Amino acid sequence: MVNDNMRVWIILWIFWVVGVVGGDIVQEKHDEVVERVESLLSALDERKHQVSELRRRKVELSKWLDKDNTTARTEEKLRASVRAAHAKEVVEEGLVELHDLER
Repeated sequence: MVNDNMRVWIILWIFWVVGVVGGDIVQEKHDEVVERVESLLSALDERKHQVSELRRRKVELSKWLDKDNTTARTEEKLRASVRAAHAKEVVEEGLVELHDLER
C-alpha cells in the first residue's frame, strides 16, 4: 500500500515533471517568438532603408524636374521672343511698303 508520504512525493514528482516538460515547451515557443520578432525587425529596418532611398531619389528627381521645367520655360520665352522679333520685322516691312505705296 502507498502511504500518505508516498502520495505527497508522487504528487510532487508529477508537478516537477509537468513543470520541466511545460517549461521546455514554453522555452521553445519563446525562442520561436523571439526569432520571429528579430526577423520582423530586420525586415522593418530593410524597409526603412528602402523608404529613405526612395525619398532621396524623389528629392533628386524633383530637383531635376524643376530644373527641366525652368529650362522649358526659358526655351518657351526665347521662342516667344523670336516670334515677337519676327512679327516686328514683318510689321516694319509692312510699314515700309505702306510708306512706299503712299509716295
